[in-house]
Amino acid sequence: MKLDIGLVIIGDEILSGKRVDRHFLKSQEILSARGLVISWAHIIGDSPSALTKFFKYSFSSNSVVFCFGGIGSTPDDFTRQSCSLALNLPLEENSIAVDLIKQRCNSLTLRVNEQRLNMAKFPSGSELIPNPVNGIPGFFIKSHYFLPGFPQMAWPMMEWVLDNRYHKHFSSTFEFDHFFKVKGLYESSVTPLLEKICESFPEFSVYSLPNSEATGRLKKEPSIELGLKCRLDLEKDERLDELFKLATKEFRLEILKLEGHIVEEGLLKR
Repeated sequence: MKLDIGLVIIGDEILSGKRVDRHFLKSQEILSARGLVISWAHIIGDSPSALTKFFKYSFSSNSVVFCFGGIGSTPDDFTRQSCSLALNLPLEENSIAVDLIKQRCNSLTLRVNEQRLNMAKFPSGSELIPNPVNGIPGFFIKSHYFLPGFPQMAWPMMEWVLDNRYHKHFSSTFEFDHFFKVKGLYESSVTPLLEKICESFPEFSVYSLPNSEATGRLKKEPSIELGLKCRLDLEKDERLDELFKLATKEFRLEILKLEGHIVEEGLLKR
């Protein structure tokens, strides 16, 4: 069964532009290496009500959800509390997490205070996700995995979750994207071409990405990126692989028939 994998990226700093999110692209890379893909992603600010509302929705789904951020000890960290409210479960102190936090504080000669120990409180029934960087764990419950916002911690923790809990879903299936960057064609002029490719090769999907800088500028030569995408299991889909190559060849010929100038062409594997 294909996993429906979602990302929740949490923090006002992302929405305000003070920080640029790095989790989406890295998650894509981590998942792709295991033959998995992102199905959806949401960015949510540090709002208890917004987080609780969204978690109520996501917990009712069958998604595997990775949540980044909001599990620290500062007053703007609401993820643990919102998760608890969404599930209607109490926050409970985890004794193992308490010990790990105390060990970390002792190693840095920091005082163990209430704020730091709050990071050991999770919704009842939660289990721990080990943190290889500073030892302070994340947690998971009902296929939701709550990770720190710090990339150097979150990414290996995500890999731990996948490798220990979802290994049976790994595959040699990857998304292949053969793209053509073309000058001299408008999107409206390639629509019949895209329709023809879709009709001839229904196994694959097509896309067009016009250059917005050329839109509405009569003196600027139009340019567009066209592409053909498919998901292939390299160990099983030899026939589909050959069909994809054939579709790519026809795509290229049809672009040239329209007198488009292909300035770049390539194949991406994700």
